[in-house]
Order: sequence, then C-alpha cells, then structure tokens
Amino acid sequence: MNDYGGFTFLETVISLVIVSVIGLSAAGLFASAASFEKKTNSQINSNNQLLLLDRYMRLHVSRIKIPYWVDIRQEPGFISDQQHLSIPFFEGEEDSILDIDLHNGILRIETPGEEKVFTGLRRSTISIFEDRRGFPLGVTLNLKKGGGRAFRISCAFGSAGYGVFSGWRNNNE
Repeated sequence: MNDYGGFTFLETVISLVIVSVIGLSAAGLFASAASFEKKTNSQINSNNQLLLLDRYMRLHVSRIKIPYWVDIRQEPGFISDQQHLSIPFFEGEEDSILDIDLHNGILRIETPGEEKVFTGLRRSTISIFEDRRGFPLGVTLNLKKGGGRAFRISCAFGSAGYGVFSGWRNNNE
C-alpha cells in the first residue's frame, strides 16, 4: 500500500458535489434577493411619487383663499366633477384659477405660470370635500396606484369662504 498523503479520486468527486450543491443554493438565494430588491425599489419609487403628489396637492390647494363673503359654489369659474376641478381664488385672486384635471390615469395640476403632471393613476377620482351643509372646504383625491392599492389625499383650502362659519354660533351656543 502506498501512502502519498493526498486525496483519492472518490474523495475529490464527493467534495466537488458538496461544493456544487452549496454554490447552486447560493445562486438561487442571490437571484431571489435581486428580485426582491427590484420589487422593493419599484415600491419605493411609487411611494415617493405619492408623497410628492400629496405635498404638491397640499401646497397648491392651501393657496386657495376664498373671501368670507363669497359662496364659491356660485362663482362662474368654479367647476366640479369627478375628472375636473377649476377653483377660482388661487392666491386670493378671483381671476386666478387652480385647475386639476384627471383623465386616463394622468393627473394635471395647473396654476398660473406652472403645470405639473403625475402619471400611473388608474381608477382615480377627484372631488370637493364639503362640510355637513354642503359648503366646500377643500379637495379630495381618491386614487389607485401600483398593485391596486387605494389612497386618499385630502387637502383643505387656505380659507373657506361664505357659509362655512355661518350658523356656527347658533349651533354651538
């Protein structure tokens, strides 16, 4: 019997099989980690776009300053349906309009001198939210984004106008 101190052919083959099994397991783990990272990055980008939309809506809707003597519902520039809002008194000026348009998953927000577009919003609606007597207080955007998740963004006007505080004293005495 010769004792050369090396590995036999069988020992080498067994060690190669063990290393191959470990390597294939690690490759599968790395592939699933890469897939998870891609999904996570997509979700982060979607959430960032929603945060940007929320901030942009709040910033611009809060700039609607309706004088207390004006009933916005009676204004000729006021338009409200589930796909389009035109709201006068942007920055407190009657002829200055905040225009919000939602068609085919594209939300367009236009103010004097500025326009911003958000995409990827499906089955979404936009509406005026009101107090219990029907006086407008702000804007609500109901939207679905990404994997069908529903979101609601509600933004109050900077000042609400006629009727919001009328009757408050009588109802709360």
